[in-house]
Amino acid sequence: MAVSQDDLVCFFDALALAHQSTDVFGGINQHVSITPDIHMTREGVRFTLKALFSVFRAVQINAVQINKACTYPAFQKQLYSGSLHHTLQAKGYSVVIVENHGKISRNVYCLKVVDA
Repeated sequence: MAVSQDDLVCFFDALALAHQSTDVFGGINQHVSITPDIHMTREGVRFTLKALFSVFRAVQINAVQINKACTYPAFQKQLYSGSLHHTLQAKGYSVVIVENHGKISRNVYCLKVVDA
């Protein structure tokens, strides 16, 4: 099964909800690590694409038993599809580069929930 835009939108919804829940209930002082390369900060959820893919794939395989053929290139292609950015914006999310290391795979991004 290929990676769908709906899968990614649901995944970003879950990350945003986890961030909001952590911020509301536990307070975020510095950061809360989900993995070594995914952290909850006051600003949002910081991640590298490789780390995001690893968590996405683990969640999808455990939750809905998707085909294990879900690959990083397919994941990356769907992330950069034209409409995903607009869909996330419509839901009040913004994904920005917070550390530019010159390569997409090495950059650090942040998912932010934009105040309406």
